Order: sequence, then C-alpha cells, then structure tokens
Amino acid sequence: MTAELQAKLAERISREYFLSEDAAKKQAQEAVQHCPDLLQKNLEQWAAGEPLTEISIDGYSVPMLLALWHSPDFLGAMEVLAEYLTGDRDKAERRIWRTRR
Repeated sequence: MTAELQAKLAERISREYFLSEDAAKKQAQEAVQHCPDLLQKNLEQWAAGEPLTEISIDGYSVPMLLALWHSPDFLGAMEVLAEYLTGDRDKAERRIWRTRR
C-alpha cells in the first residue's frame, strides 16, 4: 500500500502545490515516512481526493487547521499535527495559532 499511496500522493502534491514530478515524489515519500499512524487515514483520504475525517488530537485536526488558516495547505497542517504528536507541543501550538498570511 505504501508504494500505491506514495504514487497517488505525489500526483496530488504535484497538482496542488505546482511541483515537478520529481519534487512531488520526494515530498510524498517524506510525508509517508513522517506521518504518525493516527493521521494515516487523512493522508490516504487527501491523496485520493476524498473528504477528510476529523481525527481529533487534543481538539486539533487537519480540517480544523485548514479552516483556521483559511488555507488549502494540507502538508503544512499534517506537519504541524505530526510535530504536536511527536515533538515539541508548545512549538507546534505556536505554529497552529500564528497568523497565516
């Protein structure tokens, strides 16, 4: 499933972020490698173009961050939530609440 997911993800990343095929493949590989198990379903859904499930992590979720930021930056939201789950929660919360421009 990982190779199939990476291929779908690379295609979507290329389209949404206007990256070359090679850059999108690299981003997809990194996203799959660094995605916490809890958020795997959101990664699969986004790659397939499906609606995202609200997976709440202390009240935060990918759809919530996208709405809060008024942004379609799925990879950024995944990165922040992964950091929140596995790293410095205070730093991640600052990133969540900073004003997006």
